[in-house]
Amino acid sequence: MRVGLLAQLDVRRAPRARVWVTRKGNRATIRRAHAVQPVTAVQNEYSVWTRDPEPEVLPTCEVLGIGLVPWSPLGMGYLTGALTPSTRFQPGSDLRSGFPRFTPEALRANWKVARRSSAANVTAAIGPRGS
Repeated sequence: MRVGLLAQLDVRRAPRARVWVTRKGNRATIRRAHAVQPVTAVQNEYSVWTRDPEPEVLPTCEVLGIGLVPWSPLGMGYLTGALTPSTRFQPGSDLRSGFPRFTPEALRANWKVARRSSAANVTAAIGPRGS
């Protein structure tokens, strides 16, 4: 988000601007944007797999009364049980193709952890087999 652009738009005078949402902000960016126009929500990647917003974004949102919209709460597929070590992503059509955690090497290493996590979540949701 570019706070300077937000200031140039002067959304405070725009009668249609009732809600303002930003994505991937850090503490300073969220505070700067909120000073120009009250921010309603911030969208960040947030899941059991990626907890990056916890140290700075969540406390800032809490203090300012801003909601957090978790993006990719299932770890971009890792926590669904659908990915395997042989899963490949199309460059240009699947953003995961450019993320280091989705390289073939990372998929092989992370698959074991994701598989255990997915199995534990299913067991927690439906109970152990035979109960």
